Amino acid sequence: MYLYITADSPHHWATFHSEQQTLIGTGQVESLDELNFAQPIEQVMLVAKGSKVAAHTVSVPGNSRKNVINAIPFVLEEELTDDIEDLHFALQSWSAGEEAEVLVVNDEVVQHWLSEFSQAGFEVTDVVPEYLLLPLHPSADITLTQQPSGDYLIRSGHYAGTLIDENMIELWWDMEAKDKIIAINDEKMAKSLIEEGWENIQYWDIGSDFSQWIGHGSIKLLNTPCLLQGKYDDTESRQARFDYKMAVNLLLAGVGIYLGSLLLNYAYLEYKSGQFKNKATEIYQVAFPEFQDQVSEDPLYDMRKAMSALRSGNYQSDNFLPILQVVANQLKTAPNTTLTSLIFEDNVLSAQVSVADFAALESLFQKLATVTQGYATVLTKDAVAQDNTVQGVLEVTLTQG
Repeated sequence: MYLYITADSPHHWATFHSEQQTLIGTGQVESLDELNFAQPIEQVMLVAKGSKVAAHTVSVPGNSRKNVINAIPFVLEEELTDDIEDLHFALQSWSAGEEAEVLVVNDEVVQHWLSEFSQAGFEVTDVVPEYLLLPLHPSADITLTQQPSGDYLIRSGHYAGTLIDENMIELWWDMEAKDKIIAINDEKMAKSLIEEGWENIQYWDIGSDFSQWIGHGSIKLLNTPCLLQGKYDDTESRQARFDYKMAVNLLLAGVGIYLGSLLLNYAYLEYKSGQFKNKATEIYQVAFPEFQDQVSEDPLYDMRKAMSALRSGNYQSDNFLPILQVVANQLKTAPNTTLTSLIFEDNVLSAQVSVADFAALESLFQKLATVTQGYATVLTKDAVAQDNTVQGVLEVTLTQG
């Protein structure tokens, strides 16, 4: 019997017959200690969240697989926000003269998963990102499904896929999918996208989670990408125990927030393009307006430095994202409204905005006061007319945790 199970809790699992390759059962547990199977488990496949594993396609010089594997980290270094020493690179496909397809994951994350499952008595066979369990449609270029969180899982090839924030889907469409045929597993969503002007959309009923995708018949069990290569081929490495301190990346966790969307925009462009200095400069100046006159010749360095600063200091507060998300949701729906600066200190978020007139600022204030009633207070400060717009500060103070 084969076991497919999500690497992170809550653990969704599905078991399959090893010979017939048919679905036996599914379930969900909070702790691995709750798992109890009557039949022996032959293979254990961890299903990683799409946000944890990145798929890259790169041109790499070299005439041998060994040389290509050694070169990949340095070829991708400028496209990655983490140090290459902290990452694990797993080559999926390559032949001389062709581009290499590679999966990249944080090394400590893999070590944590293997340690946790080893301590629970499971020897992990391999790890696969969730988006690469989506079946490939026989006549479409891309398979797309929306998760309960709102994010989109996308598969565009045997080793190609990604997870896109719901606020990034239009950008992804413009950059990657305009001329592609897309198969979507949600009939209502397919009709809605067609009404919005998306072309080449077709509905494909494949189910809503990986147990149904695998059971759909378009995937052969264990014929999936292999993350556990190199040092992870060693049995002792697989069973070793590691201490792992979980860290929350505030920038990527903020689904739906305005500033987070800008930074995700940057990260996505860096990941996909590699030729985007002008766009990176533009995003840097919008996301960090206080530094717009300090752009160096290397906007990638400027952006990384600013992102690093956001990960520390006052922005570490657990209350930063909730307050920011509330403000951002109102900013996104307010016409002709621009965020010009952002400060968060001592549970007070001060957002300087540019709006059309004083009435628009008052309307934005009233909406924020309504949605935050009971746990925050909202004030408007320093409102002045300037260049046919009104500049003002919305100050949101958290009163309850």
